[in-house]
Amino acid sequence: MAEGHVLNKLLSISLEDISLEEMLGLVIENVIFLPWFELELKGGIFLVEEDPDVLVMKAQRGLSDQIQKMCARIPFGKCLCGRAAVSGTVEFADCMDKRHDTRYRDMPPHGHYCVPIIFMGKVLGVIVLYIKEGHLRNEREEEFLLAVADVVAGIIRRKQSEKALLESEKRYFELSITDALTGLYNSRYYHNQLKSEIERTARYNRPLSLILMDIDDFKHYNDTYGHPEGDKVLARLGEVIRGCLRKTDSAYRYGGEEFTVILPETEGENATNAGERIRKRFESQVFSPGLGEKGHKTVSIGVAEYWPEEELSTFMKRADKAMYSAKEQGKNRVFFLKWDPDE
Repeated sequence: MAEGHVLNKLLSISLEDISLEEMLGLVIENVIFLPWFELELKGGIFLVEEDPDVLVMKAQRGLSDQIQKMCARIPFGKCLCGRAAVSGTVEFADCMDKRHDTRYRDMPPHGHYCVPIIFMGKVLGVIVLYIKEGHLRNEREEEFLLAVADVVAGIIRRKQSEKALLESEKRYFELSITDALTGLYNSRYYHNQLKSEIERTARYNRPLSLILMDIDDFKHYNDTYGHPEGDKVLARLGEVIRGCLRKTDSAYRYGGEEFTVILPETEGENATNAGERIRKRFESQVFSPGLGEKGHKTVSIGVAEYWPEEELSTFMKRADKAMYSAKEQGKNRVFFLKWDPDE
C-alpha cells in the first residue's frame, strides 16, 4: 500500500545524517505529495521547545511569508493546532470555522488536519496539513496521519537523545579541562594547547606570546586567613584574567597560585600591555579576609615571545624566568624577557 511505502520512507529519513529541521521538512514533502490523499501542497510541523505551552514552527512547505510570520509561535489552545496540542487528539476542520483564530484579509478558504505528535503521553508537537474547503473527514487518512505522527515522535526523541548525549559529552570534556575554582582551563589542557599554538605559529610564521603570573605572598595570606579566603583570591584573579583577554586568547590555572595565558598573533610588547592590564585590575580588587580588614593583593607577571624553532620547554622556561625577574625587582610588576641567542 502507498501508506506503508511512505512510512518506510520516513523511517529511512530518520537514519539520515541531517538536522531535525531537515528531517521534518522531508516528512511534510512525503505526505503532501501523496496522490491518493487530497491535500493542498502545504503544511508545517510545530514542536514544543523551551516554553512548555507554546508550539514553535520548525519546518514548513508551501506556506506564505505572512502565515510563517503569524504562526511562528502558537500558544497551546489557540487555533486548531493549539487545540490539538491541548487535547492530544486530531483536530479536523473542513472550512475556516470559528476555531480558526489565525486569519488575515483575503486568506484563501481551506480546512485542516492538525495531528498531535505524542510520545509516552507527552505532546511533543503538532503536524498541520491543509485540505481543500469541503473535504470530508476520512478514517483512512486519519489513521495514516496518526501513524506518521508516531514516526515523527520517534524521530524527535532520537534527535533529542543524540543532542543530550552530545551536550553531556561536551560538558564532561569541559569539566575535564577546566579548573573548578577559577573557571579557567587546567594545566593538563594548557600543555596541549601551547603545543598546538607553537605548531601553528611555526607553520604560518606568526607571533605568539606567553604570560606567566604568580600571586605575591600568597602562602602568607593563606596561612594568615585560611584557605577559604585564599580561594576567594584565586577565583577573583580568574575573573580578572577572563575580563582582560580577547576571544583568541586562552587562560589557565597552571598550579597553586600560578596562572598562564597564551596569546596568539601577539608580539611581546602587546602581551606586556595585556599583562599590565591584568596587574592593574587585580591590584584594584578589594578583599575583606577578616573582620574590619580590607586589603589588596598583587601579582608578578612574566612575558615571553616565541622565537622561531624554539623548543616548547625553553619557551616556558623563559616565561618562568621573566616572572621570577618581576619578583626579584620588587613584585607587583610585569617583566618582558626578550630572546637572547647567547643563552
